Amino acid sequence: MPSSVRRLTMAVITNSLSLKHTLSLGCPQTKFLTRRPSSTSISFRRCYASYANENREYVIVGGGNAAGYAARTFVEHGVADGRLCIVTKEGVAPYERPALTKAYLFPPEKKPARLPGFHTCVGSGGERQTPEWYKEKGIEMLYEDPVENIDIEKQTLTTSSGKLLKYGSLIIATGCTSSRFPDKIGGNLSGVHYIRDVADADSLVSSLEKAKKVVVVGGGYIGMEIAAAAVAWKLDTT
Repeated sequence: MPSSVRRLTMAVITNSLSLKHTLSLGCPQTKFLTRRPSSTSISFRRCYASYANENREYVIVGGGNAAGYAARTFVEHGVADGRLCIVTKEGVAPYERPALTKAYLFPPEKKPARLPGFHTCVGSGGERQTPEWYKEKGIEMLYEDPVENIDIEKQTLTTSSGKLLKYGSLIIATGCTSSRFPDKIGGNLSGVHYIRDVADADSLVSSLEKAKKVVVVGGGYIGMEIAAAAVAWKLDTT
């Protein structure tokens, strides 16, 4: 079936490690925030040694590229081991999302990219941070458990599984969502694809395997990458 593809590139702003008592908001997805505190309402001077297992000193919400690079920075500053937790809705460690519209879409004869080949931070020439890397660095990863609510006043967050975490410092690195066509013009029809994560890319590859014609909506950089991939599959591409 025809496949229309459009993606909004990821954009994340993370908090500086020097800001230890504030909340960093780096994306538009803030509807789950209970309320905004005043500039002096958060003060975290408790002793972590007295905390129960549900308490974390640093928490990153979002498991994308920004989270992976932030984790590397925590490690470089010596504040990751046993002190950092990353909460993500995906089932894999942070990876370089740009690969999803490049080599990931190649047909089998062109040796498509697959994880763990493009885990963060290979895009910048850094070390490949596989799930084992996070274990070795003492970083806790909570996979497939997205955050449902954040209470800034109490400095707590709740995940979809019902897990309650108390944090000292919080970084929100969930990035952006894909632009979508309205349902009334077919945005939810089978064969219409959006790329945001590995699952989206896998769905598109499955369609490319069976498609005869591909329509790419959007002529920007990402649109051209998708078109190039479709041509590599020898498909009629518009």
